[in-house]
Amino acid sequence: MNAIRLRDLANRLESAERRSRHLKRLLQLGQVLTTEATKADWAKRVPGEVLAAASCSWAAFFVAGREVDRYFLHQRQCKQPHLTVRPAGFTRAAAGDAWNSDKPCKISGSAFGLNDEGCWYLPIRAHNRVLGGLVLPQACLPQDRCGDGFELLTLLCHQVSLAAELSKLHSDLVTAATFDRMTGALNRNAWLEQVRQRLEAVQSENIHGGLILLDLDNFKEINDCLGHAMGDQYLIEASQGAHSALRAEDLFCRFGGDEFTIWLEGMTPSVLNAVVERLMLKVGAVASKYQKKLRNGAPNLGLSVGVVHVGKDSCLQLDALLESVDAALYGAKAAGRGTWRLARDGGTTPQSSC
Repeated sequence: MNAIRLRDLANRLESAERRSRHLKRLLQLGQVLTTEATKADWAKRVPGEVLAAASCSWAAFFVAGREVDRYFLHQRQCKQPHLTVRPAGFTRAAAGDAWNSDKPCKISGSAFGLNDEGCWYLPIRAHNRVLGGLVLPQACLPQDRCGDGFELLTLLCHQVSLAAELSKLHSDLVTAATFDRMTGALNRNAWLEQVRQRLEAVQSENIHGGLILLDLDNFKEINDCLGHAMGDQYLIEASQGAHSALRAEDLFCRFGGDEFTIWLEGMTPSVLNAVVERLMLKVGAVASKYQKKLRNGAPNLGLSVGVVHVGKDSCLQLDALLESVDAALYGAKAAGRGTWRLARDGGTTPQSSC
């Protein structure tokens, strides 16, 4: 065997070994990202794992969203990626024609606000929808005349896309199991589970709070006179009105039909009462809007509410609290609706109507 053939064989063997090493790193990357896909900070982990697998100096993962776009830039010398928030549509505009590509594309890093150098843009998809993309320096993987570098980049893109699809599927399942599809409020089971956990904290930390049960008065009139589509819209707007009167940490739930429950903490009874008044005003404004759509003489739309104050001397069994707040709501209904009642010592205390 002559020297030229020996040298060619050696080069092929070296190329095969190098490719094997890269494929092994890509396999490890896929395993890590797939394992991490069920975690909330999955996107944050992507650029660091890609950086290690691709043996490059930095990696950026762009995630397109409805309200904002985010990108995580991870540099080799840093332990954590840096998060930058951009207006929605930024990633798509920066990627240009590469946005809809199904293969890695060469692009300038300056388009993404990165270094002015040649980069690879790898579109990341889930369920045939573009979620964003990876941006890597062109020197991240070897590029030889056999095209191994481009093939490895394509495999890298595929691995991350598979993990992204799994992450999105898990997120969708969690959302479906946690939130009401129509209103976006917590669903009954998720709310009950979270409130039981909160009650344990109330008992150990002596926190004041409260439970609110609200019901939309004469909701059936909307469905009967204006149709179920309008009834659904009324539910959505009433829910949004109620939610706007609450804090981010308050647990707001569609308990069933046109009933909603709210768990609040860290409030004295007087502050809790003020929140109820605000709820009455917010939802009442929505009810007034829809009242105008009904025929003259139609029953009044509005809101009836039951309230239970929770403190160190309260019963902290959720079933008992729900029975009390339901009795208070019944008292508000019996008093003519459009008002609220406070459950106290097994009875109800009348409150002013809004």
